[in-house]
Amino acid sequence: ERRLTVLSAEADVVRRLQSVGRRLTAQLDLDVVVQEATDASTTVTGAAFGAFFYNLINDRGESYVLYTIAGVPKEAFSRFPMPRNTAVFAPTFEGEGVVRSDDITADPRYGHNDPHHGMPQGHLPVRSYLAVPVISQTSGEVLGGFFFGHPETGRFTARHERLAEGVAGYTAIALDNAHLYARQRSMAAELQRSMLPSVPDIAGFEVVSRYLPAATGSEVGGDWFDVIELPAGRTAFVIGDVMGRGVTAATTMGRIRTAVLSYARLDLPPATVLQHVSQMAGTMSGHQFIT
Repeated sequence: ERRLTVLSAEADVVRRLQSVGRRLTAQLDLDVVVQEATDASTTVTGAAFGAFFYNLINDRGESYVLYTIAGVPKEAFSRFPMPRNTAVFAPTFEGEGVVRSDDITADPRYGHNDPHHGMPQGHLPVRSYLAVPVISQTSGEVLGGFFFGHPETGRFTARHERLAEGVAGYTAIALDNAHLYARQRSMAAELQRSMLPSVPDIAGFEVVSRYLPAATGSEVGGDWFDVIELPAGRTAFVIGDVMGRGVTAATTMGRIRTAVLSYARLDLPPATVLQHVSQMAGTMSGHQFIT
């Protein structure tokens, strides 16, 4: 009967973690990821409050940034400095492992640093303490740490520790995904911005342009336009679109746009320009559809 109780408890831990993991790893908004992870981990550990601190370190190695908090208003920490690189906090931000204490005020690592020698006056009462590092699974970098507190002693158990470690693991995956997504989005947007031309001043024309992507999503597409001044007082107007979205579409757009510019400036007829561009597109890897 005792074994069945233990197995049931372990199954409950797995179910909770899977539920949290599905929500976190499906989310790509960094702010939402961190807040949801903080809320979820604070709930499953039974902490009075929980916080996530990003591992941003200054030249003295002592500056961490409070990013989210659950269980109490964020203003509860606004009067206090960020955690310093003390014996209590360092193991988390250096990725050494979990720190769990039934009474952190009685821990031999506690209270050795000026000027407070412990928690500042007016700080939230913390006796039970649990801290878990969040470590990137791709780079091994310590992304930050979850910190949980409770005013009563002995509130965090080995089960709470496993739950917190599980949430931290899913959070690391979600943060890696969110960072990768943000980098790709930024790269594609910058690539597209750098390739879109400014409209030149051309005698005989008043040209006005507006670029407004039809999609409402976050990925850029492969749309572009060009106004190309040609010999003999002629002007070429080009509007193009590469199938697909993201970095691949933006890169292909850049190559096709360059080809159109080059062939057009050879003073070739429009049909011949497009014939050459089409032949070049046929040599590119992948299946591209360009209009």
